[in-house]
Amino acid sequence: QHHQHQQQHQRQREKLQTFRVKGGMVERLVSQLIEGPYQGAETTHAISNSIWALGVMQHRVPNDLVKNLLETLVRNLSEAKALQGPKAVTMVLMGASNMGFKIDRATVEKLVAHFLSCESAQGDQLGVGNVVKALGDMRQTLPREMFRSLFDILANNLASVDPTTVSQVLLGSSMIAESHSTDFEIDASLLEELVGVIISHKGKNVQHLSNTIFAVGKMKQSGFGLPDETFEKLFDLFMSKMRHDPEADIIQGIHLSQVLLGASNQGFNIAPGELEYLVKYIIELLGSRSDDSQLQLVANSIKAVGDMEHKLPPTMLQALLDSFVKKLPRGEENVDISISQVLLGLSKQHFRIDRTSLETILDRLEAKTCQIQALSNSIWSLGYLREHVPQNAGGSASFQRLLYIYLLRLPEARAVDISKVLQGIVKEKFPIDATSLEMMIEQFLRQKRNPGPRRTANTLWSLGEIKCDFPATKAEAFYRKILDLFMASLPEAKLHHCIAVVHGCAKLGLALEEPIVDALIQQCFSQQPDDVDSNHLNDIGLLLWALGKLNFRHKLNDDQIQQLETLYGPSE
Repeated sequence: QHHQHQQQHQRQREKLQTFRVKGGMVERLVSQLIEGPYQGAETTHAISNSIWALGVMQHRVPNDLVKNLLETLVRNLSEAKALQGPKAVTMVLMGASNMGFKIDRATVEKLVAHFLSCESAQGDQLGVGNVVKALGDMRQTLPREMFRSLFDILANNLASVDPTTVSQVLLGSSMIAESHSTDFEIDASLLEELVGVIISHKGKNVQHLSNTIFAVGKMKQSGFGLPDETFEKLFDLFMSKMRHDPEADIIQGIHLSQVLLGASNQGFNIAPGELEYLVKYIIELLGSRSDDSQLQLVANSIKAVGDMEHKLPPTMLQALLDSFVKKLPRGEENVDISISQVLLGLSKQHFRIDRTSLETILDRLEAKTCQIQALSNSIWSLGYLREHVPQNAGGSASFQRLLYIYLLRLPEARAVDISKVLQGIVKEKFPIDATSLEMMIEQFLRQKRNPGPRRTANTLWSLGEIKCDFPATKAEAFYRKILDLFMASLPEAKLHHCIAVVHGCAKLGLALEEPIVDALIQQCFSQQPDDVDSNHLNDIGLLLWALGKLNFRHKLNDDQIQQLETLYGPSE
């Protein structure tokens, strides 16, 4: 009966979504609502209902009309306190987010403050879920104390919180944390308790499980992660649901893609058999659909499998690539991020992309409209692919083409983009000219904030590997400025960052002062084994070589070398 009710509700929703009013009638109705002689509660109820309905229809009302609607609502709210109950606030926030309209922060704070002031909101867990999800969809935030008040409602009513509310809260939180990590706050114990609701609920379904896996993985990237053992329980439940539950036929590609992305962001390595099972399932589902709507799904899946240790059979990767190429739209849709995800995932899987597919994909990266992040990721991926699959067809020509587009857009580049492009140049062994390299370094140093240890270390390492005739005096000034940025962020540096910096300086012939070397070595000893990422440069032998090159080999005695090798593994 519950399933039938859901189906009936979905059919009603689809009818409303497909209904279109002709000739600007919606805009005229909205204008009348704003200009009409309505007062108090009548106006606030009408506006909240109307915004919700417009959101369900996903009707794109001009932004100025939506803004006027909200201003009228807030004016009534502040003057007459006429917005009764918390439900109207959730309807407004959900409607605006479904329309793709981002409400300004001041208005959002007024609406949420009214929600929290309603006595009935203190038991409205679903309302909290809808508010947080809408804020996430709008990429909008609140003061920390407001987040605490919203989450206190959940904590005080945890026994009656349902999986739908948890799913909404986690999805919304993951998007807010990604966009506003400095504003957002959620207690770690509450996060684990909310996930526990999903794990312990008898009526688990694939949508709640996949949403939760995706959300907690995304939150891990923003510093609000779950313990690995809790994440593993979620993943095992999802796999059990897939393999043994009679309702597994309702699983959609989006659920599987979310699980792969969640595991990737969590740093959870899916076992080879389970990974192939999931990807095979995705391929089967893709084969049953002919529309373009699943393009992002394929791109997300390919990106996620690239982060897994297991290398998939080439036939599986080819099937995913073929599906992506087939679904590439012919219009002007923005697909640059999807393309960069595909190149990134396939390169990490060491997959040889055929020339026709590569050309088809790269033809869609437009010089003027492509996001700079997508360009830098694609350049890095092609370089990585060349390093691991030297025979990859058309690699050099494609790399040169993307690098040319990137240099035209260089003023838009961030430090992370430049760092990735420099790494790509190293991996591709591309002979970049001194003028282009100078422009890139200047743009890197032009950043207002310190890029952090990872980007500065990678940049110094790359510059040490690039063969380029650079004027000596200018080069040293550039390198020292980058080194100064790294030393300013040294307390946050990992072992592989320190090795990359010492190695880069040695290759560049950049003399280091003794206090700098002492500080770098001290930072190496400050690490714990859990801090070491096995996917990065942790070879103590490289550190010893670089110290020798810089005439500081004596800084490490045999006991210290043994201590480092005990922590991080033997030198090569």
